[in-house]
Amino acid sequence: MKILYICTHNRCRSIFSEAITNHGAGNTIDTKSAGSQPAGMVHPLSLKYLQQAGIVTDGFKVSLRMTLPTFTLILLLRCVIQQPQEHVHYISAIA
Repeated sequence: MKILYICTHNRCRSIFSEAITNHGAGNTIDTKSAGSQPAGMVHPLSLKYLQQAGIVTDGFKVSLRMTLPTFTLILLLRCVIQQPQEHVHYISAIA
């Protein structure tokens, strides 16, 4: 199975989803993440909290995927909080 997680900037939500899925599924599921408006870099706090959880973060890069038909499942992740920085503070509070 191949899963693509998409969020707006590909710096937090989709990166978390990709990392956690890869960590939990091992080699049984191939996951990638992308952004509809890529931010240019993964948010440093995203990497920090994944590493604290023991999840490997090597090789993450922000991307815009155009080859969607190659995936079995495509999940769109939407932020319901209006201020972009607020979701980072929320994640740091629960991490």
